[in-house]
Amino acid sequence: DISKQEKEEYKIDSLLNGASPEQFKYVSNTRSPDPNNIDIPLLWDIPQSGNDSLKEIITTCLSLRTASDFAIQQYANKDFKLDLVQIGKQNMVNVDLTTPVGIDQAQRFNLVSSKMTDIIITPLFLDSIKLFDEKHHGRAFAFVHHPVKRAISMYEYLKSNNHAEVKDMTLDAYARSPFVENNWMVRSLTGKKQGDVSFHDLVLAQEILERKIFVGLTEYENISLKRFEEYFGFTYDNKTQLKCRNDVLKSKSKKKQSSPKVEEGGEIWASLEYQNELDLKLYENVKQLYNAQGEYLSFNKKDDNLNNHVV
Repeated sequence: DISKQEKEEYKIDSLLNGASPEQFKYVSNTRSPDPNNIDIPLLWDIPQSGNDSLKEIITTCLSLRTASDFAIQQYANKDFKLDLVQIGKQNMVNVDLTTPVGIDQAQRFNLVSSKMTDIIITPLFLDSIKLFDEKHHGRAFAFVHHPVKRAISMYEYLKSNNHAEVKDMTLDAYARSPFVENNWMVRSLTGKKQGDVSFHDLVLAQEILERKIFVGLTEYENISLKRFEEYFGFTYDNKTQLKCRNDVLKSKSKKKQSSPKVEEGGEIWASLEYQNELDLKLYENVKQLYNAQGEYLSFNKKDDNLNNHVV
């Protein structure tokens, strides 16, 4: 665990200021009040962490106007303007927040101040915080998955999508290959895409999570979803919306496929642990954070007992 003394030694406040753009201050602290839900929810979309159901509920059941991954390459067109595009039951802003270029362009066209979006979804947390400003704050949240299990899911995803280099690999070969991710969460939170990551980076990533990101655990998807609903004031206005939510969760449960059985402590597991050494330490902190954040939500203990749900 990262002790308070260790955090003090690394002078976290100065680290945060040095690691991120000035706009970091426009992402609200998780414990700061927002009783009228004015802040814009920012979903840090960690790949292969079980966000599909959450995103479908947000876009289809709640019908929130979403800025996410609408692929469009028309920014250079002088006639381009932000717009809402309806795709089935979803209302998507015509921006792509899955790339730094797309985020830069969304900032250029004043995505947040346009008031066109109810929620922002992106895997690029550090890049996306530049979208916010003094009058329009973001409030971040994320599903977090066990790093080794997430690595196994990433392998399955790449293989099923015929990734040129991975499609013919065994999981064992993938775990030892240059294509396996290395401490993805710590790198994403600190902006350290290349080179080695250190305990210094882990301390910083943990502090960013603790201050800025409301967490759910992939292993506890339903309970985490209820926490997100409580935290952001997501409400279902009618039986149709509520049925949609429940149907999404039921459908996800039926579609769940079993991952390759990997023996914990075996060679493959050990290889993936080695690649995710700091992410695993961060995940232990995430579990503590999950417990702590649950304590200040106003759940009805009789119905859900979520305040006492610890891991």
